[in-house]
Amino acid sequence: MRRKAIALAVSCILGAGIMFADSQASSGPVGFVNCDGGITGGMDGEIVRVKDRESFEKAVGDDVPRVVVVEGRLSGTGVNRKKDAIEVGSNKTIVGAGADATLYGIGLNINGKSNIIIRNITIFDGSPDAIACRDSHHVWVDHCDLGSEHDNEREDWDGLLDFTIGSNYLTASYNRFHDHDKVSICNSGTQHFEDNGKMRVTYHHNVFESTTQRNPRVGYGRGHVFNNYYDSISGYCIGAHSRAKVLSENNYFTAAVKRPFNQMYSDDATNAYFGELADNGSYFAKSPDDKGKHRLTGTDFAPDAYYEYGFVMDAAGELPASLREHAGPMAGIERESILYPGNGAINVTRDVKLKWSPLEDVKSTQVYIGTSADDLKMMPEGFSGNCETEPSTTYYWKTVTTFNDGSSRETPLYRFATAPARASKPLPADGDMNVGLYESVKADSFCRPLTLRWAPAFDAVAYKVYVGSGGDELKLAGTSVEPELTIGRLASGKDYSWRVDVVKGDGSVVKGDVWRFASPVSFIVPGRNEAENMALSGIAFTEDGSWFSASEGRVSVGDDGPGVLTGVWNGPDNAECNISVTFYNEKKGAATIAVSVNDRMLDRWVATEAVNELTTHELPGPVRLNKGDEIRIDFLTGGKMRCRIDYITVTPAGATAVIGGGDGPTAILLSE
Repeated sequence: MRRKAIALAVSCILGAGIMFADSQASSGPVGFVNCDGGITGGMDGEIVRVKDRESFEKAVGDDVPRVVVVEGRLSGTGVNRKKDAIEVGSNKTIVGAGADATLYGIGLNINGKSNIIIRNITIFDGSPDAIACRDSHHVWVDHCDLGSEHDNEREDWDGLLDFTIGSNYLTASYNRFHDHDKVSICNSGTQHFEDNGKMRVTYHHNVFESTTQRNPRVGYGRGHVFNNYYDSISGYCIGAHSRAKVLSENNYFTAAVKRPFNQMYSDDATNAYFGELADNGSYFAKSPDDKGKHRLTGTDFAPDAYYEYGFVMDAAGELPASLREHAGPMAGIERESILYPGNGAINVTRDVKLKWSPLEDVKSTQVYIGTSADDLKMMPEGFSGNCETEPSTTYYWKTVTTFNDGSSRETPLYRFATAPARASKPLPADGDMNVGLYESVKADSFCRPLTLRWAPAFDAVAYKVYVGSGGDELKLAGTSVEPELTIGRLASGKDYSWRVDVVKGDGSVVKGDVWRFASPVSFIVPGRNEAENMALSGIAFTEDGSWFSASEGRVSVGDDGPGVLTGVWNGPDNAECNISVTFYNEKKGAATIAVSVNDRMLDRWVATEAVNELTTHELPGPVRLNKGDEIRIDFLTGGKMRCRIDYITVTPAGATAVIGGGDGPTAILLSE
């Protein structure tokens, strides 16, 4: 147990009288919490001080913006191993006064809420979780102490910071996680479609000490774990599964760490439950275990496509000293204003209004801003936050608050980058040659055609999207007020060019750059065509059929949710053909399967027979195929079932099926 070490660190901080302009003590919100609108917490509301459980529950329970300052120790019944959790509404800042604000036996539930800041709070024995976020987004947990009060209770409780059921955009910074088993999970387990495309999380400058597992564990999403200190970890530190991409950077792993990294469910890179793990610049006191599923995969993602963070990045060797001193609750944080946009926010548009959180007993607040950290201009008294900005520019700013007692507090220096005048950061990325043409959107619907997306332009009121294929001239495909557009089904195996023009408020147009992408193609020929060779989109992967009989030993498998397999007819024109699909029919759940040619659905059925074996479904009547037609298999799984498709057979009417067809060029795309 590390309670004595934590108490000593707090006493040292109090004795030092640390100023929070020190970048090592506080950095403001950095990371994924700054994406897609960012976070303000309760800065648009009043300040309320609470000293008892009843007042606290009332202050945080609605969705009205409010800064809630917690004084002293608030006790609940969770210490008696009963569930005692307080529901937290949207638009809240919960901050502890001093270094000893504590929720003892009280957990925080965040269900379907957003825009919540939790700072400077100690939570012991929260039940069932210290902080549980479900179907929520934009949550920042900073300078908190989360753990079990006694070492022998570490397995009595569930999570310390759980982020589940389709949650998105979390930053956890400068916290102490200690004396606990299941620390922080960022997913809902396997076969949870609601997590797909979400679970964007940043963990930086945290201490993980005397814990077992989930420090954190990330599934489906993107995890950026940098500048954290790990000591006395008996299980593993960072875990990944279900196509998550996790980047570890400049972390410090002591010799008392059993495993820095862990593949949770499979070390087979083709498995649906495989996760990507990579590391840059971390310190390992002993060689990390890189055998089997504990290994790094070397594949990650680029966090700076979402936010800037290099300005707060420390060398791994600096962490033991700095985090021992600066992580966890600290006296005076309640007197530090939080600024908006968050620190390192990018793609900020012209209409942004600078904001800062209210503080108690304020005499005046002075704002400084500039395009250089060394040349800030003082804004006039009464500045409201409206300021003129330019595109593609980095701005630096801070506030200095003077209190009625004559003391003052300076915030850390924040920075944000404005968006360029043109649309940028296209998805599909420029030059991507393996683009899936369908995407999973809803758990209960088939996939829809690919949506083109881009980062917002600086002062756009609308966008015009132009698309062409091959060497064709780009033509207007549609307009949108949002930075995205779905233009309908695209053809497999073609090269596409597209451009997004920005329509400004004065009616003028900024012509965009031309971007290019291509889709994979798999050819379908007369006879049997292996499903694992078809182009895959959505929740679709390949899998070994070692535990059941499968043609060629592999299948295309669908996890919980919708997926697509596509192929292009490479047989004769005007061919009358019979089509059948062979799939593995499981005993549990249900799989809805449909076959279409181009935009016409030929048949749709539900696999519910409890046979647990390969089953062939014959489509009704022959269908006419022409060279270049897209043959598509849609599937939708539920009830914790996995839809496994072995092959599709296409037989010209009156002919005998040819076994082993489909030998044309193929390309496989594993969806992110």
